[in-house]
Amino acid sequence: MVAVAHPPPPHLGARSDPAAASRPSSSLDHAHPTAAAHPPPIISAAAQQQGAGPPPAAAPQPHHVGVKVRGLPYRSSPADILAFFSGYQFLSDSLQLGLDSAGRPSGEAWIRFVSPGEAQRAVQDLHGKYMGKRYLELCTCG
Repeated sequence: MVAVAHPPPPHLGARSDPAAASRPSSSLDHAHPTAAAHPPPIISAAAQQQGAGPPPAAAPQPHHVGVKVRGLPYRSSPADILAFFSGYQFLSDSLQLGLDSAGRPSGEAWIRFVSPGEAQRAVQDLHGKYMGKRYLELCTCG
């Protein structure tokens, strides 16, 4: 059985801070997958290649650190994304692609690295680099 991650219902995603409702949102509101009120659904790269939703996620190891990637070309394949990270030690089966509400690629992805140092090295080296005509934003996410 394959599960697909979906955003929470609107009543569960409401802001509890009344002052925050009057404040305009910023790009920082969506800097981390858990920071957004409605995070995009995700699908693992392996499941996408098989035409299914993501398998249940295994518990991440404490020494495995994730990196969020924003700005991906919408037509980039999992192989393209993994090739972008060649030269870095990552868990190839950890790649997850963000999907918009219509199930299309959102231009976001998450990938886990073998160590915090390796994740930080990838972020330092690759943040702002281009994939095709789009520059990518990378940040660590736990």
